Amino acid sequence: MADHPDGLGAYLDGLTNIGVRAGIGIEVFNDIENEAPLDISKPVLEQRLHFSYNWHISRPSITSQAVELRGNGAMAPVFLDPNLLMLHLRFADHEQLEHRQNLRIEAFAQNRGGAKSRWRLNMIRTLKQVRNLWERAESSIELPHREFIKNSLPEYKTKPLEDGVYPKFSEHGMKEVNPRPFVNPGVTNDIGDFRYRFPDRCKNWHS
Repeated sequence: MADHPDGLGAYLDGLTNIGVRAGIGIEVFNDIENEAPLDISKPVLEQRLHFSYNWHISRPSITSQAVELRGNGAMAPVFLDPNLLMLHLRFADHEQLEHRQNLRIEAFAQNRGGAKSRWRLNMIRTLKQVRNLWERAESSIELPHREFIKNSLPEYKTKPLEDGVYPKFSEHGMKEVNPRPFVNPGVTNDIGDFRYRFPDRCKNWHS
């Protein structure tokens, strides 16, 4: 989704060069004591207030050109766009989370899903992940990723991420461009250790 009053389409229409773009990974979660089950017929952020950052899902997702996508990256330069948010809804509805987890457990019991899959979690471990989100201190800063991107990648608007453009953060000899290695891990941890609230204006975002 886009941080734009008229939604994603209007935001993309206003760009002179879309190229290949990655959004900021957002982990949305459910306050089960104060929020009703998620109604997919309504905007998500009208119903959910709390989130944390998840840089693992800041991945290329929009392109105006032919490109090979591979894993969490792309075989092309990538714009990391702070106006685009990649909403991860795994924890956004507790009932659905439990239902999906039980289906996975059943599948693994039938030798489906792969022996090394990271989804091979029992419900106790899954709920521990949920508790870890809530145990984070709440920050009052509004969408701090904007300032972080501005400071870490000051030319993000005009220069896509590619080997050699940001040598300070491209030490991995990548063959595909995934945004995560280009951002300073120390700073991502600083803002990733907190949980946040969506601003009121987000309730009107198209999602």
